[in-house]
Amino acid sequence: MRNITIITILIILFIAGSCGPKEKPPVEGTWKLVYGKWIGHNETFPDQVEGGSIKFWSKDHFAFAGQLVLDTLVINSLGGGTYKLVGDKYEEEVLYSSVETSIGVTHRIFLEIIDDTLTQRWPADENWELPEDYNFEKYVRVK
Repeated sequence: MRNITIITILIILFIAGSCGPKEKPPVEGTWKLVYGKWIGHNETFPDQVEGGSIKFWSKDHFAFAGQLVLDTLVINSLGGGTYKLVGDKYEEEVLYSSVETSIGVTHRIFLEIIDDTLTQRWPADENWELPEDYNFEKYVRVK
């Protein structure tokens, strides 16, 4: 009888603990681009590249919007999709984008958050290795 009471109490505690608020992903929220360096470009943002970009994350979706300008070249960047984050390994599947060739693409990205700063490094291959020259972006959390 005593064992049944202890087991019942443990089951109730487990159920009550699982009903509490779920921890939200650390990436969730709005982030503003403050620095960017991309493969094949000697220019960096905001040094030579003007404009801006923001990225949003919910529990399992992301979206981005921005406009970057280099001399007379204007790049409008819009899109979003779903993501998975395990440790510092982040995969995003692009479901919609202003760049048609990006739709359906899955990007493997190393993502790190320290305080209110988020960095992304990519493209990682299927073994999660970065090439010698890779893209790098730094964002700060928008409050």
